[in-house]
Amino acid sequence: MASRIPIANSKFNSYIRSTAAALAEGTPTTAERLGLSADQLAQWLNYRDEWAEVYAKFTNDSTRTQAHTMRKDTLRRAFIVFASPLLTAMLVHPALNANDRLTFNLPERDRTMTKRGKIVDMAYGLLTPLLGGLVQVRVRMMDDGGRASRHPLCDHLEMRYHLAAPTGVDASGMLLWPDPPLTVDECPHSTISTRAIFTLELGQGHSGKRIHAFFRWVNARNLKMSGPWNGPVQCTIA
Repeated sequence: MASRIPIANSKFNSYIRSTAAALAEGTPTTAERLGLSADQLAQWLNYRDEWAEVYAKFTNDSTRTQAHTMRKDTLRRAFIVFASPLLTAMLVHPALNANDRLTFNLPERDRTMTKRGKIVDMAYGLLTPLLGGLVQVRVRMMDDGGRASRHPLCDHLEMRYHLAAPTGVDASGMLLWPDPPLTVDECPHSTISTRAIFTLELGQGHSGKRIHAFFRWVNARNLKMSGPWNGPVQCTIA
C-alpha cells in the first residue's frame, strides 16, 4: 500500500535511499533473497538516482523551479505505483526478517477482524501559508470546532489541490485570478496524510500563487467506503 511509503519529501527521500541501499546489499542481494528480479532491482535503483538528482535541485533555492517541483511529485507517485506491489509480495515472502520489516516499513499484520462502516462525514480543512512556499494543513471533523482531528473510521486523509497564478491586474491595481476549481476532478495534484495537522512543501517557486484544495477521509482497504469530498478551501502561498 502507499501508506507503507512516506509521502513527506524528507521522509520519502530517506525511505527511497535506505531501501535502495538495502536491496543492493549482500550475497545474494536482499532483492534476490526477497524475490525481486534483477530488472526490478535496477528499476528501484534508477528511481533512487533520478529522485536524488531532482530532490537536490528542489531543495536548493537557487536551482528550484516549478518544473522541478512537478517532476518531484510525478516521480514520487510513479515510484509508489511501481514499489507498492513489490512491497506486498515482500510482506508474505518466507525470507522476510525483522530487519527487512523495519527497512521497508512492513510491520506484522494485525489479523484482528474489524468491520468499518461507510464514512459519511466530510473533512473540513484549513490552509495557513508559511514562509518559503510552505502551507500548514489542518483538518477536522464537523463537531470538533477548531480542534484538529481525524475520522475514527479512516486510514488517512486525501487532499487534492490546484495551483493558480494571477492573470493580471485591474484598473485599481488589484490582482486578477482565474476561477477556482468547482470539482475535485480539476485538481491535478494530490497528497495523503495520516495526521490531522501537516505541512505541505510547495517550494518558493509557487510563492504568490493560490492553492485551492479539496479533502476527504479515506478507507484505504475499500475506497467505496471513503467519505465525500469537501472544498474548495484556498489560501495565497507565501
